[in-house]
Formats: sequence, C-alpha cells, structure tokens
Amino acid sequence: MTQAVTQAGATTPRENPSPRPRRSRSTGPRRAPREGGRARRRPETLRAKLPVGLALRGGVLHFRRRWPAALVEIGAPTFLRISLRTELLLEAMTRATALTAAMELAESRVMSECVTRLVQPDEVKAIVDETIRAGVAAMLCEEAEAAPRTPDQADAALAHIGTRLGALRQALRLRDHAAAVEPARAAAAALGMDAVVADSPPAARGVMGGMIDLAEAALAVERGATVDEATRAIRAERFDGAPADRLPRSVMLTAASAHAVDSAVSKDMANKQRGTGRLMFAFFGEAPVDHVFSPTRLTEWVLWLNRVPRNWANAHGKNRYTSVGREVDVHAVIAKADADDAALRAGVEARSDLSLREKRRILASGYVERMAEKTVIAHHGRAKAIHDSARALGWAGGAWTPVLKDWKRATARLFGRCDDPLMLHVTQQKRRLAWTDERLFKHLTSTMLTGCFSQDRRWRKGEFAIRDAIYWVPLLVLMCGLRPEEALKLIKSDVQFRDGIVNLRIEETPDGPVKNWASERFVPLPEALLRLGFLEWWRDACERPGEALFPEVPASTLTGRISDVFGKRLGRMLKHLGVKDLDEDFYALRHTFITRLQLAGAPDGLRQAIVGHEQDEIINANYTSANLRLFKQYMDRIDHRLEIGEHPRHGFPVIVGCGLTKGQAIDIAVSLTAKGARAWSRGICGAVVGSRP
Repeated sequence: MTQAVTQAGATTPRENPSPRPRRSRSTGPRRAPREGGRARRRPETLRAKLPVGLALRGGVLHFRRRWPAALVEIGAPTFLRISLRTELLLEAMTRATALTAAMELAESRVMSECVTRLVQPDEVKAIVDETIRAGVAAMLCEEAEAAPRTPDQADAALAHIGTRLGALRQALRLRDHAAAVEPARAAAAALGMDAVVADSPPAARGVMGGMIDLAEAALAVERGATVDEATRAIRAERFDGAPADRLPRSVMLTAASAHAVDSAVSKDMANKQRGTGRLMFAFFGEAPVDHVFSPTRLTEWVLWLNRVPRNWANAHGKNRYTSVGREVDVHAVIAKADADDAALRAGVEARSDLSLREKRRILASGYVERMAEKTVIAHHGRAKAIHDSARALGWAGGAWTPVLKDWKRATARLFGRCDDPLMLHVTQQKRRLAWTDERLFKHLTSTMLTGCFSQDRRWRKGEFAIRDAIYWVPLLVLMCGLRPEEALKLIKSDVQFRDGIVNLRIEETPDGPVKNWASERFVPLPEALLRLGFLEWWRDACERPGEALFPEVPASTLTGRISDVFGKRLGRMLKHLGVKDLDEDFYALRHTFITRLQLAGAPDGLRQAIVGHEQDEIINANYTSANLRLFKQYMDRIDHRLEIGEHPRHGFPVIVGCGLTKGQAIDIAVSLTAKGARAWSRGICGAVVGSRP
C-alpha cells in the first residue's frame, strides 16, 4: 500500500488501481462506506511541489545533493541520497537545512582530503624548493642593494624578523596555514603546476616549514652573517650544497617534453617525441621530473603502455575532409578497449559449444590490439630524450636508468603466471618479410601496371597505362633497392650516364637529406626498367617544367616526408588489388631486392654499397661510381620473368605477363556431402577460394 504526504503531515492510503480487492491490515470489520457508496479518498499530495533537494521515495522523504565534480572524477557517485526518516514535510525541510549547512562546512575539508591523497610527495617538494629558492634569491638581492644604517635601525629590523619568526611558529603550531597560501601559489605558478596542488594541506605545511627556515636564515643575516653562511644548512639539505646564486629549479614534465621536441633532429622525430610526451603526461600529469624518472614510477609507466591500444593516436577525429580534431583522452581510449574486450569475452564464455582452445582463438582474433613490444621500447628510448632535456634545463637529477629489464620481467610474470586461461595480451607484431613469388606475380601483372580504368580506379581493368609515381616508384624500390623516400625525392638531373651506363645518383640536397652518409651512392638501372621505357619516359619528363621527377606527390604536413602520403595512397590501391599485407608491405620490396641480390651471388660488401648500408671506412659515393658495370651485372641476374610488349593504345612498352608462378601446383580439394560437392583451391598469395557446383 503506497502512502502520500499531506499538508498536515499525515499519511492516508491511496486508491489501488489493481482490480484485486484490497485486504485490510486489521482483523476487525471493514469501515462502512460513506454516504453515496464512495470510499474515503486521500488528500492531494505534494509530490510535484517538493522543494529542491527533497525527493519522495516509498512514502519517506529523502535528501538529494549533487557531489562536486572533482569528487565525481575520482570515483564518487554523482548524487548523495540520504533518507530523512520522516513523512512530514516541515520536519524533513528542517533536517535537510541542517544537513545542507553541515555539508557546506565539511565540503572544503572533504575536498582537501581528496586532494591530499592525490598530491605526490615529489610535487610538494618541488613547491617547497621553489619557495626557498625564491626566498634565497630575494635575500641575495637585498644583500647586494643594502645601504648603510644606524644601530637603532638594525635593532628594529632584527626585532621585526624575530616577531615574524615567532608568528610563523605559532601559526604552524595552531595548524593555521594562511600565511603559506600566497607563497605556495606563486611557486606553483612558476613551475606551471595546478593551484589545487598548492592549496593542499601537505603543500601548505611544507611551505610553512620553508618560510620558517628562511626567517631563521634572515635572522642570522641580521646578526651579522652573510646570506651564503646563513643558508648553508638549507642548501645542503635541499639543493645538495649548490651555491646560493645558482640554486637549481625543479623542472616540470611538460617543459622537459617541449625541450625534447624542439631538440629533435627532424620533423618526423619531433612528432614521435611529441607522442611520447603526450603518453607520459597522460600517465603522470603535470608533475616534476623528480616524480617521473624514478625507476619505480618509470617502470609503472612502461607497464601501463601495454594497455594502450595500438591505434590510440587515431582517435583525434581528423581526416582528409577536416583538419580540426579533438584532444585524445588516452584513458578513455583504454577504457573503451577494455569494455570491448570484456563484451567479447562475455559472449565467448557464454558459448558451451566451443572448446577452450577455440575460445582462445576467437578472443585472440577479436581482442583490441595493444601497443607492440617494439613500440613500447621506442617510447622508452624517447623518454630518455625527455630525461636528458630535463638535465639541460637545469634539473639536478641522476643519470638515466633504463627499466626495460624490469618491464620485461614484470610482463612475463603478469601473463606467464596468470591462472585465467582467457586472459590474452594481443599485439600486432610486424615482421617485414621479402615478397613471395605469388605476391610479386599479382602485383607485376595487376591493372596498376598493365592497364587500368582511370587514374582513381587503377584496380579496375582498362585501356589506360598511367606512368607516374604509383607506376614507377614500386618498381624502383623492387629492382634498384632504393628507399621509398629516396625514389620519391629524385630530381630529373639525378638520372645520369657514367661509363655508358644509365644510373641514378642518390645524394644529399638542402630539401632532401639522406638517411646517413653511406646513402650517397650511384645505382645503375637494371635492364628490366630500361626495357619498360624508363629512359624514354624520363626524356619526356624533362620537357615538362619543374625539377622533381615525381612532382604529383606532396610532402606530409606533419612529418615533411613524401613517403608518408605516398605510402597511404599506394596502400589503398594494393588493398583493392588484394596485394596488401602486414608483413610484406611497400618497404619490404627493398628487402625483396636485397634477398634476391644475395641469391644472385652478390658479395656482402657489394650488396651493402648498392642499397646504401654503412660499411667500415668505405665512401659509398666513390665506391659505387667506380663499379657501376659490376653492380649492373649482379642486378641483371635478378630475373622476375617479365614479358614486356608494346601497349596497344599508347605505343610504349608495358608488362604483358610474368612467369614467376609458372610450374607451381595449385592445391585443389573436393568434398562430397549430402548437399552436393564443394571444392576449395589454394592459389595466388595463399588465397583460398571455395565453390559449390
């Protein structure tokens, strides 16, 4: 039976909408109905007229108040709901008023306690050290600008400092930290820290202690000591005895990260360094580097990277249509990945038709891929750059201590000794491999090289043979061993004739630096490229304005690398053609060239010279320019079994066939079932095709 609150505070039974007759709680006879045959109705309720902060639940009034946002962010519920244990409105309002007043008085204390739990000791130390450093600097300025004075003036100054020192000690004894508020906030602002940290009780107590130490040092100065003598004990305790005029300032993580980005040697490395800084800031927050680069905390950060999804940085929302994105919340990305994994696991666990091995296989293919081991190691290396930048900014911390061994040991212990058979850590380990004959055959005979529908639909068969960067650059990487960036940055004058051999000159230019000093070299063009008409195409390109050989490919606005934009374009086309693969990617064509050059019998030194690898005390530019004939002999031994003929429409040579897969058997399996026959065949690139006649 439900009840309602009346204006007088009494409760009356509400009419039951159910067709079932109500039973009286008493054992006596029912009350006789009123005249006219109608039962007594309850008076109008005040459910819709309750004041803000009150709610009626089950006939009892409850108090309802929203928690501060700062407490909600660390796990508190959005609202506080407490039963007032009364049905009377006036009594409930009295209790709610008293409860609101008590909560308002205690709210600041509750917030301070929450902040106290969040503030790290290293942050408090940084604020106190900055307060003392600023105080010592002020004392040095006062000492340098001091003017002569009388004994009475000196005695008055001594008495004033003594009075101030006594007031500070009395305030600390009474736990009154009001005097430390402004100095703590000034120190936090100088360090770029949040004012909430400066207002926390630990920071206030620490700053009060620092102010007392400064007052004692000022008292010693008034008694005849120098600032250097008066602050000797403070400097020995806080700053390792550094001179008074060169006390080191605490360096914050964001400042060290920004310095590391500015110190990067290339735009690409600067972006990578910026990404590492974002991950460190997401984990540590705006913290002093003393708090970041302890071995324990750094190991915790590297272990946390194991949980970060592989494509965490792609959640910015930017694409080719808009350049305005959003700030990536790494913790939100991790939470979403964990929720997706939990939902997948719940569905798999509910299936009783699967064995444990089958469940693990489904989870391994469906779990969100996390950061790979090589990526974690790369972030660890860039964290060292931030550590070195902090030392360059004046941080007096110790030498860099790598934590990779501790991280690997902790990771092995976490996943190796886990009793949960469905707990898997899924990463995408990329192992760059040389292309197989089947994949090369599919690429060399694709519509991209033999004839396509249009420039934007090169995966559809057609009559157009478009010879541009998409056409030539993969062939240059495959047949000459060039790096993709080297091929894309070629200019028309890089195609040269030396000793009667057409070759490409790879050299450093102001707009195109090479990877290392050994990358400067001469690479002969193999006979296959000449038969495809590269030389005639180059002569036609020289008639067009501009110096770039492939001007249609722009550089990335983020990294400045041409291969970034080109790699994405080529990747989309290879995906449409069914050639794209994780391990056998575009750059792996260079590995394919190196592997096939080795199979052709080329010595190690010759292979390293052609592809631009460093060798002991060998200048590649001189070595390769004098051995072009020898290089070309070995490069021409690489036989891709190409069949080249004239294009029927344009009149220049194109690939009309490839014999790489000739003579290879195709596996065919046929099974007979009640529904008929089903056949499977394993063909090019390992694809399995099924059919049912």
